[in-house]
Amino acid sequence: MKTHIFLLCIATALLSCKKDLQSVAIDHKTSMVMVDSLPGETTATATPIYQVTSFDNSQVVSRLGTNQFLKELDSVGVFDNVHPTQMAKLSDIHFGALKSLGKNYKLLHVTLGSLFAPGNKDMAIVAYQPDKSYITILIYNDQKGDIRELYRDYNVDNALRNTDCHYGPKNSLDIQLASEIVYRRDYLLKNPKSNLFDDAPCVIGDFTKNENYAPDVGCFSPNAPKVPGNVLSIATSFVYNNWECLKYDKKTDSFLVYYGQEFAD
Repeated sequence: MKTHIFLLCIATALLSCKKDLQSVAIDHKTSMVMVDSLPGETTATATPIYQVTSFDNSQVVSRLGTNQFLKELDSVGVFDNVHPTQMAKLSDIHFGALKSLGKNYKLLHVTLGSLFAPGNKDMAIVAYQPDKSYITILIYNDQKGDIRELYRDYNVDNALRNTDCHYGPKNSLDIQLASEIVYRRDYLLKNPKSNLFDDAPCVIGDFTKNENYAPDVGCFSPNAPKVPGNVLSIATSFVYNNWECLKYDKKTDSFLVYYGQEFAD
């Protein structure tokens, strides 16, 4: 009898431990690498697991070197050279929204399009924040007239974590863009007035009609929208034609990373 009671206690403790591990999945702001099930298990539901920007994640050791390299590029005027031409793309309304954030930004790339609703004059901005030396992605909603930082203000659910097409978990898109800049560090230090990007680092529109779209080597999340429409697509490598696409979810006021491709060159 005592043996049966002892075994029952062990089983109860193991079940409790398993539940505790699974509860980590709904802690939306704990870590960039989040697990929504135990190893070897699959998740039946598509519960969002929001990703933290890698710049704010102490588990991403490389962020410190990236910060330092960005600061070095800024010190020789690389970002100051790009900023004025990108600022010229902003209307007075856009500028007012940006100013309302109360932060100092140097704009590195501005792209316009209809992201939140047809006919909108929405905007995505790749910017450098010199006070903390990080790259960020700002998104302007034309309907609401507000602008927010991806990851810090807009939650991002990287749904590609649930795929079985060998597209592994990635760092956040802002630090991936920063890595593209740092990749050209030596050249930019010698040529600070040269172009920062070889091509547009982000686009708003129907990515299936983009010349860079390569679904044969791409990966879709299980809950990918059947008709994506206009999305925000971000280049994570120009050399290999790597991209990730985000779709806005009005119900949760967040973004879903539903498509990715790599080595599509």
